[in-house]
Amino acid sequence: MLLAEKEIRIPIEEAHNGLLDYFRRNVLESLLSNEIPIRFVITQTDNDGYSCELGVLSSGENLNGSIFD
Repeated sequence: MLLAEKEIRIPIEEAHNGLLDYFRRNVLESLLSNEIPIRFVITQTDNDGYSCELGVLSSGENLNGSIFD
């Protein structure tokens, strides 16, 4: 297993409704099938979106579970 850090940009959610689910979907879409997020931090917010850091655990096999479960 390998632990890595990633930075991603998530577009702004104008309504600010259901943000946890919105972040979960965007984070999981940015990962490979053998990666799971174990750390999620929003480091900056502006009118265009959210700058985020991810701690990601990866393996040679498909992993189940994440911090969003």
